[in-house]
Amino acid sequence: MLIRNTYINMASNVLAAAFGFASTVLVIRVYGAEVVGRIAYMTGLVGIVTFVVDLGIDQAGMKYISQKADDYAAEFAAYLFIKGILLLLFLAAASACLVFLFRVDDVLLYVLIMSNLFWATLADIFKNTLTARREFVRLALQTNIARGAMLVAAILFCTVWKNWYYVALLPSIEFACLVLVAAPYLVTGLGIRRLPLDRSLCRKYVRYALPLSISTGISLSIANLDKVFVGHLLDKTHVGYLAAAEKVFAVFDILVKALTQQLFPEISYRLANIREQLFKQQMEKIVLMANLMATAMALAVIAYANVLIDVIYGPGFEPSAFVLKMFAALILAKLFFRPYHSLVYATEKQAVFLWFTLPTFAVRIALTYFLIPVSVGGALIAGGARPLPQPSAWVFPRGAFILALVRRTFGTTFTRPVRLLYVIFGLAAAASMFLGRLTTHPVGEAAGGTAVVCLFFAALWFSRIIRRETLHELLAPIRPIFRRWKGRDGDLE
Repeated sequence: MLIRNTYINMASNVLAAAFGFASTVLVIRVYGAEVVGRIAYMTGLVGIVTFVVDLGIDQAGMKYISQKADDYAAEFAAYLFIKGILLLLFLAAASACLVFLFRVDDVLLYVLIMSNLFWATLADIFKNTLTARREFVRLALQTNIARGAMLVAAILFCTVWKNWYYVALLPSIEFACLVLVAAPYLVTGLGIRRLPLDRSLCRKYVRYALPLSISTGISLSIANLDKVFVGHLLDKTHVGYLAAAEKVFAVFDILVKALTQQLFPEISYRLANIREQLFKQQMEKIVLMANLMATAMALAVIAYANVLIDVIYGPGFEPSAFVLKMFAALILAKLFFRPYHSLVYATEKQAVFLWFTLPTFAVRIALTYFLIPVSVGGALIAGGARPLPQPSAWVFPRGAFILALVRRTFGTTFTRPVRLLYVIFGLAAAASMFLGRLTTHPVGEAAGGTAVVCLFFAALWFSRIIRRETLHELLAPIRPIFRRWKGRDGDLE
């Protein structure tokens, strides 16, 4: 089921990424890096206040809604009620910061970004509910409808109604459309026709979320703080280079989320309903699958970064290619540790995250701030400081402690088949970077990158990390599609 749902998410998210990516390329080519940088900078500034919109409640909502076999109206009502209060707090805090704290040179843009974050938070309520109920097909359909509406709006704002303030509103258009198409399905599809508010259940949500509140809140607040630092230490154009690289990375990140967004409900369900020995076997497969995806995507980013940036944005965006390569480290960290984070949440030991919150984020913020003006080989790290500190903070000390906790609880870290995988990946990544220094021509870089990727998968096959059984499991969910397609061809003949 996990592999099948991953394919559904990947197919949907690739289409959604195509919509979002087309709009991004269009906006950057029409308005340039400086305008995109201004919007990204203001998003980071307003984003500092977003710590109040989650505080661990999303994780609590997904846990309790996913655990009920049916009649989860009370769980959804409690989730909706608490999120509504947090959303009002966000609007009040953002308005207060505008008046008393931030010295904003463009008040209209600030208000537009507030609108984006309002609709994004509202849309998260419905997205998380559908994810918790494992309604991945429905969520995929609704997400792509909203992304399609956003692409139409982007085309209009870049051709007929050219105004970069309209462009700043594109996220509001996307998330408002998602809310409009998702809300009716909760009644017609999920059968939530009443909202019985249970105060004891609300208190249960708060107790579960409390250990996560500081970690989640700070994480949301500093998610875009790097753009504020880059704009403050350098200029808005460098923020634009970072934003351009992030948009390309977002395509890979959507594929990452196709797996990670379903890990928690899947692991939570299996832990509660199957025998321990069988759970350990399935958890080992989950860890292997996550890391296969991680190394494949990270190698693709390293091998094709220069080609992708040059083809998509044209000349003049070389700093974005450097930043994009740095995002490979973030892909590896996310997919390596997410299964363990989900397992910790499922065993209700999430209080451990609280212990590392302040030291982790202090290190992350300090590294980001001090790496931005540093030069390596005559080139500024600049936006490259965005993806580097986060994986470092995840690995140590928090990551090491979580692995030790999992080993103490289950007697294993489920990493037996993963160790050799990373040795092969390291050799392939080094070969790709070496070949990248030999040529700067796009065709040569593409050819060298393709050769390294092919050798990488060949090494996985001969080392038996990928076996026939692995391929059978990976292809099982899509094999019926090919059978039906082949059958139709036979009928036509």
